[in-house]
Amino acid sequence: MNKEISERPAAAATPDANDSASAAAKNWVTVIRWLSHQFLSVRLSGRVSDRCAASCTGPGPSVRTAFAKRLIRLWRSDTAIDTTCAPSWARPHTRKRPALEASANWHYKGGGDREFGYSATLAIAAHADPDRAGRYPQLILGMVLHTPEKDMGRHAHYVSAVRAQLTALRGFTAADCAYTKLLPYNFHRPMRALGYMPVLDFTKPQVADQAEHRHQGAITKVGRLFCPLTPRPLLDLYQQVRSARNERERIPLREQLQQIEAYALTRKDTFDDQGTERYACPVTKLNCPWAQKP
Repeated sequence: MNKEISERPAAAATPDANDSASAAAKNWVTVIRWLSHQFLSVRLSGRVSDRCAASCTGPGPSVRTAFAKRLIRLWRSDTAIDTTCAPSWARPHTRKRPALEASANWHYKGGGDREFGYSATLAIAAHADPDRAGRYPQLILGMVLHTPEKDMGRHAHYVSAVRAQLTALRGFTAADCAYTKLLPYNFHRPMRALGYMPVLDFTKPQVADQAEHRHQGAITKVGRLFCPLTPRPLLDLYQQVRSARNERERIPLREQLQQIEAYALTRKDTFDDQGTERYACPVTKLNCPWAQKP
């Protein structure tokens, strides 16, 4: 979509070019307005976002209708955040020729393939409890159209902040490895500040023994805190589940992994004076020899 034509110098423009630029700009705004009616929110980066901000925010009719008719009343605010490619009509940039879509770039997919265009970050209504599957429509509650590989955490936080205006409930937010590698202040902490609990997919190095550390005496592994007396075979199950070849091998390992919950530190409902999360020792769930010492 030739939205960059209108940004050429006036001296180089011709009447035909001005007409084409005007038509392209009108078509672009029409597309954005259509998207804003289909989704909760659409946001673009740069000057295009500033031009279309008035028509790109607020809940769309489909989302408003779902809430007004209580079609999504059983939804517990569990969502899935994912980024997909929105291909561009323009040719990719090269060393000798820039692309007409100045804000487009290469979008790399999980399998290693790439496509030139934009990235669309989507917030989709999901369910953490399998029993709730099919009880409400899996709507696309928000969307951000942006340059690939830039500010992924900020865009995910944006759609989540707008989505938080629909309900006071706060559930789980599932995301893939692309968000796991982000720095805490780019994704994890802002999402937790909104009240959502991130559910992330860890890579093999992140569940290996080398990724295991200690924090104030507790064992830190896969983003959780465990008792220092946690049996080593239970901690190694995380890596075994990640390395399993198929679901048939994972099912018995996951059943064994349930035993580690007795050693997990439980998070308290209140924070300390500095706003830090507090965790309690799992002594009430265990027959701990340390607790029996005077």
